[in-house]
Amino acid sequence: MEVIPEVYSDNTNRCQICSRELISEIEICTICRKREYHFTQNISLWDYNNHCIKTIIHNYKFKDKKKIAHFFAHSISKIYNTTADFKDIPVIPAPCSRKRIKKYGWDHMKYLSAILSKKYCVKTFNVFTKKKTKDQKELDYEKRQTALLNQIKVCGKNISKCLEISNIAIFIDDVFTTGATSNYCSKLLLEHDFKKVIVITLALD
Repeated sequence: MEVIPEVYSDNTNRCQICSRELISEIEICTICRKREYHFTQNISLWDYNNHCIKTIIHNYKFKDKKKIAHFFAHSISKIYNTTADFKDIPVIPAPCSRKRIKKYGWDHMKYLSAILSKKYCVKTFNVFTKKKTKDQKELDYEKRQTALLNQIKVCGKNISKCLEISNIAIFIDDVFTTGATSNYCSKLLLEHDFKKVIVITLALD
């Protein structure tokens, strides 16, 4: 497998919130200046525009290539274990819709978080459930937020287990596009007594 440039570890000047490359802005990109996110920061591992990583993610999500999860888990664990502020912070995977689970037979983010837990001793909790939602590919940020309303629920029991460990949470998802899903889930976590949410995504689109 070819070496894929990592977004989070390169020397590019990036937005402190979404991790997008800054052109002429300072610290925060133009997009993030116009939005109020509930998460503190998104850390993306790779650039989704890289053909190789796009293919790898696609094969993992849609071609049942479950072994790829070990590659993703290893990369996430490097960030988790080398960032002092992340020590022992619970990790919460993004919810998977019932429609997707019915179609493909598994929850790709839940599967990934299970490997993080078993192989890398990361404390992971499945907090969210998601109803059937419309495809968000063609929706902008505002419409995505509206589409998510009342479609994602939290498990109070698992929330309580997380809070026993820390009031800071790390939310993981596959691709950061507009940040709508990360933002909505972060909002729900803050409403359930978390003080801070950090997002880690596989790729930045």
